[in-house]
Amino acid sequence: MRRVYGGELIEYFFYRERSSPMFYAYGIRYLEPIGAHLIRTSPITDFDANRRRFRTIYKFYSLYHEIDDPAYKALICDLFGHIKLPDFVEELILGPASLIVH
Repeated sequence: MRRVYGGELIEYFFYRERSSPMFYAYGIRYLEPIGAHLIRTSPITDFDANRRRFRTIYKFYSLYHEIDDPAYKALICDLFGHIKLPDFVEELILGPASLIVH
């Protein structure tokens, strides 16, 4: 199955459900036609550390900066971790994000 490009995860972290061996990625995804959004991917099927990419069932994503703040991870997981996705859902768009240049 050919996967579609899902965009660049500018900020991201990986999350594993307690009741499942599957890993997901949460992150701020930038995709040219629609801008930036906070998303949760479908389950990760393959990770390529050399190319800084991972694949899910339907899409592949490029990676940039991994989030290492435990409080931010806990907040996002508490807010959205309970949402269960059916297998056929490509990703969950949690909300729009704004990009600020420092």
